[in-house]
Amino acid sequence: MFNIEYVLENKIISKVTYQSNLTKLLQDLYVIKIFNALDKKGINARLVGGCVRDAIMGNEIFDIDFATPATSEKITEALESQNIKVYPTGISHGTVTAVINNTAPFEITTLRRDVLTDGRHAQVEFTNDWQEDAARRDFTFNALYLDRGGTLYDYFGGIQDLQNGIVKFIGDPEQRIQEDYLRILRYYRFFLRYGKEHDISSKNATIKFQDGLKNLSKERICSEFFKILEHDNPLQILKIMEKNEFFQIIFGKKIENFNFFILERVLEFQRSAKEKIILNRLFALFPEKAAFFKRTLKLSNKQLLILKALYETSSYNISDENLFEINYRYGFDIAEMFLQLKLITTTPNIYNTICSNIKNLPSIFPIQGKDLIDMGIESGARMGKLLSACENFWVDSLGKATKAECLAFLQGML
Repeated sequence: MFNIEYVLENKIISKVTYQSNLTKLLQDLYVIKIFNALDKKGINARLVGGCVRDAIMGNEIFDIDFATPATSEKITEALESQNIKVYPTGISHGTVTAVINNTAPFEITTLRRDVLTDGRHAQVEFTNDWQEDAARRDFTFNALYLDRGGTLYDYFGGIQDLQNGIVKFIGDPEQRIQEDYLRILRYYRFFLRYGKEHDISSKNATIKFQDGLKNLSKERICSEFFKILEHDNPLQILKIMEKNEFFQIIFGKKIENFNFFILERVLEFQRSAKEKIILNRLFALFPEKAAFFKRTLKLSNKQLLILKALYETSSYNISDENLFEINYRYGFDIAEMFLQLKLITTTPNIYNTICSNIKNLPSIFPIQGKDLIDMGIESGARMGKLLSACENFWVDSLGKATKAECLAFLQGML
């Protein structure tokens, strides 16, 4: 059993309440393997950031990161000597990534300090000073370190802020934001997860320097904004962001109150995969053509196709005919998302019933090209037109038309 100790301003205070969660993190077999590999080469390392923060809070841990005074070359040598795969994912910033048995990656980064920032990127120098490394991080509770012996290092009162539900920048909020304007969005994302009351100076700084968001790449904005949208209930923060015109800067348009009403209803339905939940919430806020999202965010072709389908079906009302057509032409996922956007006056139980009914609808058109060839029709534009007309006939029948009836329809067109 580890004896977790809390170090703040060089004073050690026992914190028994954290023991079970932090010891579980320290007892992770892959964490132990990395510590062991580094120890064999005399490299001092600590767990850092989100994994320590979330262990304290008893939350699920997604990313496990390490910090160490050692260089990337020495880290790589130590890990590879123990047959751990290492990838140079951020050498210029002192970061390598370790992968054990194809598990989630572990980032190991050399201690550093920022020497030059431009609002997007930072030039760094490496250091042996743990507090210098902590000082360059964004929020107090993201600058927590845990060594393998069970000592917890908190240089800026992050644990108290975590307990009080306060998201607070390390140092001067205005300076920290100007170093990297993405910290504006990160402030609201972390407030969603941990916030109870705003640190006024931190919040005011995000509003004062919101124009800096224009300097960020679409990729970075998209990544951070999606993390806000995936939260169980982002409505409060989104309304604050809209009130202070963040969306006017990011997307070039405001959100109408009606869009918030639609989003509020969409939040009641959580059946889809995470990506589709996010995209449906995004479309609820901005019911725009896919070109709008391509211009303002960095999305994959798959994501753009989903948003295109949502726009194309947005004018439909709920009817058996429309649900059948959407399910057939776009698939069940789009039909489900369509329902979430449309069912603004009903209950999740009715929604679930309709979804179950959609799953039982026919989804395979019974006619293929070879059927037309058998009828003496050659491949080409004419065949395509006949197939399309027959498909529309089948869709209009809600999939009830049999293959024989479809063939009879085609025969009548010849």
